[in-house]
Amino acid sequence: MYNTLTVCHKLIRVHFVILLMRICKPFRKREALLTAKFVAAHTAITAAETGHLIIATLHTKGAVNSIDRIIDSFPASQQSQIRTMLSMVLKTVVSQQIVPDKNGGVVPVFEVMHVNSAIRSMIRENKNHQIANAIASGSKEGMISMDQALIELYREGIITRETALEYADTPDTIKRQLM
Repeated sequence: MYNTLTVCHKLIRVHFVILLMRICKPFRKREALLTAKFVAAHTAITAAETGHLIIATLHTKGAVNSIDRIIDSFPASQQSQIRTMLSMVLKTVVSQQIVPDKNGGVVPVFEVMHVNSAIRSMIRENKNHQIANAIASGSKEGMISMDQALIELYREGIITRETALEYADTPDTIKRQLM
């Protein structure tokens, strides 16, 4: 299995040297997996370029917003380069929402985007607005949009129609499909 290192620092200025040492250590040891919390996106992308598996969490809604957030964390002058780097190293984005079920509990809903050549080009060419359509049409590659996942849960009787509409990215589209 993988040897892992978890890095979690919020006070980058105060603990930057310690953080840098903790990040560089697995590179020297050739660790295969890094989990990143509150680590600079550039560090994670650089680690991915060197063949390390990076697992990171972001507080965003959906794969497209996650990509945008990573790219927007860089100055405008670097965003083109970051788009190219990210398009080469990103493999999968899983986005999760917790929604109420019919029985008063909660159920997770997942959007899954696997980066294929079309999505790779969209990221590189700053056409992120087209990625949602690629996810929706990528079911044969194991992709599913948040709206598709909500529809599945509704059809399985796990959530109500109202819940599906409330948490949907495009409620009008779901409304037509649920008729």
